[in-house]
Amino acid sequence: MNYSYSNKNQKLALIGCGYWGTILVKTLISQKFKNIIIHDQNYRFAKLLKKKFPSLKIEKNLNKILLDNKILNCFLITPPSKNFKPVSKFIS
Repeated sequence: MNYSYSNKNQKLALIGCGYWGTILVKTLISQKFKNIIIHDQNYRFAKLLKKKFPSLKIEKNLNKILLDNKILNCFLITPPSKNFKPVSKFIS
């Protein structure tokens, strides 16, 4: 798999839509990334982030993100106490 940040149309996933997730989304959008999928266990946080940045796509199901071969990069921005479950899915 070729990991590159030069293709601004590639699919990116962001897990965690809290404070740091918002900062990262703002940065990715300012860098002209266009195909950003977001997920948060608390769907309300994802909806709030999409309200700020309408171009985002919300995925409610983390497994769909895991199974999507077109997502080349995924950012995990969750509290350390909640990292184990999503990280274990990504590395298994």
